[in-house]
Amino acid sequence: MLPPVLMPVDRPEASAPHAPVLLIEVDSYARLRHEVALRLAGYHVRAFTECPGPIDLYYAGLVLADVPSFERLRTQSDRRLPPIVVLCDDDRAGVTACLHGGAAAWAPARGLTDYLVDTVDGVLHGGHSTPGQP
Repeated sequence: MLPPVLMPVDRPEASAPHAPVLLIEVDSYARLRHEVALRLAGYHVRAFTECPGPIDLYYAGLVLADVPSFERLRTQSDRRLPPIVVLCDDDRAGVTACLHGGAAAWAPARGLTDYLVDTVDGVLHGGHSTPGQP
């Protein structure tokens, strides 16, 4: 049996986009938890331990990134990025990433997987703007 944080979420049919969700997380345990939760919710997930190349970013529907990866993406990207959800356990860092860094949202890295899936659903289907767009 799966631990409670990895149990499938009881939700209606997932309306996951065809474009993959890119997950950039150095912590292997957190990366696996997030990947499993999103796959169980119907998302196509590509997981990385470091920032992916421009082709992967081009085809992504959304990026989930830890704070260091988010900072690298912001400074190294010369093109428009897909919406980014920052994964961190520090409230201040999460809010700062959204207000000053252009992240679409943030979610606790060690939080409940339901919250992560709801955040991704909200960004992809809730009309959040992409960083750099009004």
